[in-house]
Amino acid sequence: MVLLSGGADGDINIWTFEGRRLVCLRPQSRGIECIALDPFSSPETPRIFFSTSQREIYHFVLPASAAISKDIKISEPIIQHETSVYKLEFDNDGDLWTASADKTAKRLLRENNFTADTTLAHPDFVRDIVIYGLSGLAITACRDEEIRLWNTASSQLMHVFSGHFEEITALALTGTTLLSVSIDATLRKWSIAPSDLQKATDEAKNPALVEKEPEPKSGFGDLTEEEEAQLRALMEDEESEALDKMARDEQ
Repeated sequence: MVLLSGGADGDINIWTFEGRRLVCLRPQSRGIECIALDPFSSPETPRIFFSTSQREIYHFVLPASAAISKDIKISEPIIQHETSVYKLEFDNDGDLWTASADKTAKRLLRENNFTADTTLAHPDFVRDIVIYGLSGLAITACRDEEIRLWNTASSQLMHVFSGHFEEITALALTGTTLLSVSIDATLRKWSIAPSDLQKATDEAKNPALVEKEPEPKSGFGDLTEEEEAQLRALMEDEESEALDKMARDEQ
């Protein structure tokens, strides 16, 4: 087993688990954006895909002896985007989904040499994409602060999750729970279980269905308005006296 890493220098490095570098591949790119394992490749000789900041997607087969660099041949580039490809995500059919700074997410068909048959247009950079195969959803994170859920069969936009107030940089999916990470310094959780998603979709179409949160209580229990006013006045007097005492002590 080996580790693979890619950086802004454009190199792909292959390491042992002890930290010894075996191979450095140089695809002549400005930066490596994403590395993904082809799930349909052989475990003995896995195929590795990686995307770059210049728009290309490459792949190579990792030989049984990764230390022999001359045995690793990088493919010709797959070019389906106009600029940086931030994310590579394989679905259950082995097709490759991509997220790009050209404001699109695409599906690249394996059976057609990874050329695009689906394009999901966005208003800004698409930073990440995850696939939820059980419900046929492609979920994208956009720099416009929104999370979009798309039907993978029809390319129809199904729903938009709103809540972040800065660029969303990453998504993660565990079961029917979607996690999103943003520059707004928050990590948020969303349910994409069918019943919860249907409820969110219905509420988006009819905001009147949204349950209003109860007004916060004053914190004075069951006092009448007159008793509450007297208590507030007493608290204000005590606060004023405490401030006067602090001022005298400082003098």
